[in-house]
Amino acid sequence: MRNRRLLLLAAAVALLVSLTTLRGEDATKEGKATVRKVHGKAWFQAPDKSWRKLKRNADFPAGVVIKTGPDSYTDLHVNGISSVVRINGDSTLEIQKMNYRGALFSGDQETLLNLKTGEILGNVKKISAGSRYEIQTPRGTASIRGRDFKIEVVEAAGGYQLVTFTAVQGGRCNLGSSRREERREDAHRCAGMDARPR
Repeated sequence: MRNRRLLLLAAAVALLVSLTTLRGEDATKEGKATVRKVHGKAWFQAPDKSWRKLKRNADFPAGVVIKTGPDSYTDLHVNGISSVVRINGDSTLEIQKMNYRGALFSGDQETLLNLKTGEILGNVKKISAGSRYEIQTPRGTASIRGRDFKIEVVEAAGGYQLVTFTAVQGGRCNLGSSRREERREDAHRCAGMDARPR
């Protein structure tokens, strides 16, 4: 009888441990961005709002703002190694959100970038159906579903901004403007939007 109680207690403990482990695998975890290359001048905004020199192999959590100087660029792995983003010269990019659920490489991921000015080039490996990868601009949000892309925000005469998204390898994108309009295209050039200042 005593052996049977011990056996039932051991089985209950094993079940509890396995449920806790499974729950931990399904929990949302914070991702990170890792600087892979810096060419020229680039900075990041520290928590005290000061700008500091960006260095290779530095890791950053969500919330970091990165700025590049003229004729410069930096390459980042964003949210693990599922995507690589090059921030070209005279650009400012905020990494607003990076998290994942399940395994880092095969689970669902949520990545939200905000290109304030300049140009980024990116490559996103195929992501799961439950994943979300979006890039905000001053005039719209591009939802990326994989492949190579280029997004550019240019200040034009008269205070206008020109926002251009290009799917380099025939990827698919959704582009929604600040007016909640949405276009879905399979073309190489997904959208170009002129926008008046806010």
